[in-house]
Amino acid sequence: MLKRVKISLNVRIIVLRIQIVTKVLVSALHSYNGRVGSLFPNHNIFVTMPNMDVVHAPIPFCHTRMRRMNNFAKDDPSYWPQPFHGVIGHLSVIPCPKDSLKHPLHFVWYQPGPNDFSEIREAALLGFGRLSLLVCSKLNKLCSQLLQDMAGLLEEVKMDPFLVRGRDQIQKYLERISMPGSRDIVFLQLACLQRVFLETYARHEWLRKWVPRLENVDNVYEVEPHVMGAFTDQLDTAATLYRIGIPVW
Repeated sequence: MLKRVKISLNVRIIVLRIQIVTKVLVSALHSYNGRVGSLFPNHNIFVTMPNMDVVHAPIPFCHTRMRRMNNFAKDDPSYWPQPFHGVIGHLSVIPCPKDSLKHPLHFVWYQPGPNDFSEIREAALLGFGRLSLLVCSKLNKLCSQLLQDMAGLLEEVKMDPFLVRGRDQIQKYLERISMPGSRDIVFLQLACLQRVFLETYARHEWLRKWVPRLENVDNVYEVEPHVMGAFTDQLDTAATLYRIGIPVW
């Protein structure tokens, strides 16, 4: 009986030591380390990740084209991490898509179905219809809140070219989603509004939250796994994204 207790105690001590060593190793990781990694032999690329537990496949050379669900598949920054470029760094902080109805941005990823298209019962407009009032109202509310948030920014920040263009496009697409049209056109207008909203929202967050982190070079921030992240083959870029808490591959 005494032996069993002793063995059990030794096992517990060993497990505890392993856990402590593991925590030390994880906390000691740098931007150039690989917490996880994977080899992609078809592209002769080895992808590592210092601050997340998932590895995304890199995007090889391809021809970007619109897909059936009105997105660009792996070339779409609204759905997949892209190579990082400083000028459009905000694409790396686009929120990751969520299916949950409770998510405050649920309708910017919403995929419309047959019930979201209301046909117009007039012979002259056969085949034409409008987007459902529910989807329109939800997107109107989200866009109005974003425009209101941007209005509270400093004047020099509000004049950022991406925000100016985003405000202009959001207002145009808000008008268009209530216009009658064929099912394909109505759903395409919806997808365009959703894309413009996400990119403008990300730009607003980039200027409000992430640029100050870039300037605060003495702090290392915890990774935020709910933003899209980015690919890079530059050590300086990897170090910067790692420091400010953006997932980086």
